[in-house]
Amino acid sequence: GFYQTDYKNNGDSNRESESASKSDKKADKSKDSKESKEKVTTPPAKSKNQSKESTINFMAKQKEEYDPSLIGIILTAVLGSLLGLLLAGINTAFLPIKTAKELPALEDREKKTVYYVPGDEKGGSTWKVKSRAYMQQSAGTLILTEGELNTWSRNSFKPDPSSKDEGGLLGFKMKLTAPNFRISDGELQLSAKMDVSVMGKSGSIICQSTGSFYNMGGSYTYRADTGFLGSCPIPTIADLPNRIYNLLGRGFLESEASDELSGPWNQLNDVLVEGNRLKLVR
Repeated sequence: GFYQTDYKNNGDSNRESESASKSDKKADKSKDSKESKEKVTTPPAKSKNQSKESTINFMAKQKEEYDPSLIGIILTAVLGSLLGLLLAGINTAFLPIKTAKELPALEDREKKTVYYVPGDEKGGSTWKVKSRAYMQQSAGTLILTEGELNTWSRNSFKPDPSSKDEGGLLGFKMKLTAPNFRISDGELQLSAKMDVSVMGKSGSIICQSTGSFYNMGGSYTYRADTGFLGSCPIPTIADLPNRIYNLLGRGFLESEASDELSGPWNQLNDVLVEGNRLKLVR
């Protein structure tokens, strides 16, 4: 009985040791498998310098892709400024001006007010006689007054009813009345009322310029030295007053009446603005 009992105990002991051995082997295999997975899945740690360099490279690449060019920035700024100036000029042009028979003394003028003094339109009954003398190209000096010039202008420059203005850039449309002449202090003022529509704004403004006659290549030409579009002064840079005068006056300069005047005009020896008279010397 003792031997059998000891045998059984010995068998149980062996089975327990085998079971423990198997458990240890499974634990070792599980540990080795876990370590191998960690080795495969865990990336190598980067140094601080490598991380910083990669960040800088990424930001530089993003900047190259999205950073606008310098030329584009400059063009956008210039176009924005020009549009702002244009809008300001249009709004200023439509501000009311003050019409007067005579220009007030400097100390009596209202601040930020543009004055307009039209030329005299009376006393032009002799304009036909002087017009014939001009066309006949008689030798001597032909003296013209404001009244004669303005009566001639009203009767010579007529709007063309067949012409249609469909509008141009920014919806710009204009219609000019016959020019008005004023002679004062040795200068000639040319002005005209203009019905204008531009960028949704419409109304009537007075275009006026002041200048004199200059001998340009053997022929005398009026050149505007200063000018206003309504209440907006025209900058004197780049000969802008004269350029705008030529642009707006193209309808008159290319009219039938202007063509009739051009022949005798080219034969003049001198054109003088003295006091309140225009003298044509032949």
